[in-house]
Amino acid sequence: MRISNRVLTILFEILLLLVFQTPDVWALDKHHDRNDCSKNWWQFENRGWFLPLVSGLRAAEVKVNLGGISRYNFADRAEWLGQDPRIGIDMSVGKEIPVFGYEDRASCESSIVDADYGFGIWVPISFHMLWDLGASSFPIINTDYRFGVMLKVVKGLPRNQRMGLRLTLGHESSHLGDELSLFANGKFPVGGPEPPFERINVSYEFWELVLSWEAEGFLGGEVSKVRLGLSGLFHPNEKGFYSFDLSETNGREVVGSKRHFEPHIGMEWREDDPLFGWPVFPFISFHYGPRIVYNYQKSDRSAREKMDWKTFNLIIGITDKIYEPANIFGRTDFHLRLYHGVNPHGQFRNERNFLIYGIGFTVHV
Repeated sequence: MRISNRVLTILFEILLLLVFQTPDVWALDKHHDRNDCSKNWWQFENRGWFLPLVSGLRAAEVKVNLGGISRYNFADRAEWLGQDPRIGIDMSVGKEIPVFGYEDRASCESSIVDADYGFGIWVPISFHMLWDLGASSFPIINTDYRFGVMLKVVKGLPRNQRMGLRLTLGHESSHLGDELSLFANGKFPVGGPEPPFERINVSYEFWELVLSWEAEGFLGGEVSKVRLGLSGLFHPNEKGFYSFDLSETNGREVVGSKRHFEPHIGMEWREDDPLFGWPVFPFISFHYGPRIVYNYQKSDRSAREKMDWKTFNLIIGITDKIYEPANIFGRTDFHLRLYHGVNPHGQFRNERNFLIYGIGFTVHV
């Protein structure tokens, strides 16, 4: 399914409006007692449940990473892109927008623990961009758009622990940058000495199911998190993750993908003691998950794509606020990042051993 630029623009404008509003602006009921969290229905208010891991891929959050990136398709043959090393920005802008939910907990000042529980509906909207700073024109290479609906259920456990379940139904659409597409179309035509340029329409509907365990005070930290997840396609027997237009593939039919499941595991640990006495608090976040390596050249629909079992994302950093369940938003994380594996950006997911490394920050809005 292709999405028009107008629809994407409207979604982006809605995203910016909602991301930068305060919870008080969202709240429909201005008069309920926020200090009474016992058997409380809520609407359009932030909740610190099942927040994305900083190392999570394609999470709906505000995250910017600046540093080195590996070469991508056609970069090694594009004179206007300059020479290595490639310097770029891997950026995400998004939010899990809270819609409504229910909670039963003893105090707004505590987390969901013991007999507490809650559930709710969120709408995650985000875009994810690869920006190459190695060329004089600073071209945007690729942008992925994601939106959907999300159910979260959280149940408290003794000793400041909690379990959770998150189900997401969504859509992702990928768009190559105009500069790269125009250059590659002119530079690598059909019948030339090198393989011609083709645009593949990476666009699909997906589901994701994630289980979560969290604990406060575990291993001396303020909060520890472990996530186990599995994602897949709604329509695995049709086009798979991508389709094509004959006018963009030079008349060549592209066989759809066969594999449609991707498991993953994530872990995060945050310290509650200041680092060397400074007013900052260290954390480490790690995400591992085998990724499907897209294959646009195969001729047999039943042939399975390769899996890259070396895809991981490691983030180590500091944050400016200690964990506070009643006021978790507004926190900023500053970090070092190392990503290795399948290129996570749209059509480039046929590339293995892709590296992203450097510095960055995440703003929890």
